[in-house]
Amino acid sequence: MEKKPFEQFLEFRHLFNPESEDFGLNHNSENLHDETNSESKAKVPFVLFSSCPTDLMEINVKDSSHIQWIKENSNITIQEYEINYLRVSKTHFDIDSLILNDDFNDRVRQYVEFYENGFIEQGFAFPMIYGNRKDDPYGVSLGRITIAFWCFLYFLKKYYTKLGFSGNIDLRIIVRNSDVLSLTGFKGKINENRIWGGIYDDSSNHNVTKTYHRNILIKKEVSLNGLTDYKIEEIVKLFSNKIANAYDLDFARCYNFDGTFSFENYVDYNNH
Repeated sequence: MEKKPFEQFLEFRHLFNPESEDFGLNHNSENLHDETNSESKAKVPFVLFSSCPTDLMEINVKDSSHIQWIKENSNITIQEYEINYLRVSKTHFDIDSLILNDDFNDRVRQYVEFYENGFIEQGFAFPMIYGNRKDDPYGVSLGRITIAFWCFLYFLKKYYTKLGFSGNIDLRIIVRNSDVLSLTGFKGKINENRIWGGIYDDSSNHNVTKTYHRNILIKKEVSLNGLTDYKIEEIVKLFSNKIANAYDLDFARCYNFDGTFSFENYVDYNNH
């Protein structure tokens, strides 16, 4: 069956096949720097969020008013928490897109790219990925991914609504080189007095919450019209649990025993 135009675009962006050698790689993600001292760009682990309208659009993303709107909406409020969502101060232009990143001395740790067809991709090394720590070498924080993806969906709803788009979007989370990462970020409460912990090796005291998946892809097509706050919370929890499942856990332990997310532990995730 022939792929639809949006699927062809996602394939062009290397977001279609998690088994491919270039999965997730593009001119932005290849420049992400982590703290794991990987030998090559291909081995650097990172996290990507993407959103693609199933009916591709035509947008002037380089217009000054468009850029200003993005910067004015860089903070997201979820429940009573205000979150510094987009910490990307540098603006760059490409043939078909606008790129905002945190480039400092040629080191990029996060970026967001807006395509003229409505596609959006956000990429992270730190603060999602961190390494060379005694207790958790090569860690990926599920709690930080969860709250950042929550912000991503809130931002998408405002962004597409501003553009007058009300159709379906293809949502994806990618974790590249997930098999070199231990899953961390378990601060949900087991009960009123205890929080979840990782799974540690008794001899080395290293987190061994591992996955056999070389890369992880979680995806879902959703209706923008139906993207209520409740639905966003439901989608975020689904994606978070799927990542936990990939690491052989029954559910995402950044959630509390009563099913709520432990916002207080992650609201400052992007202030590092």
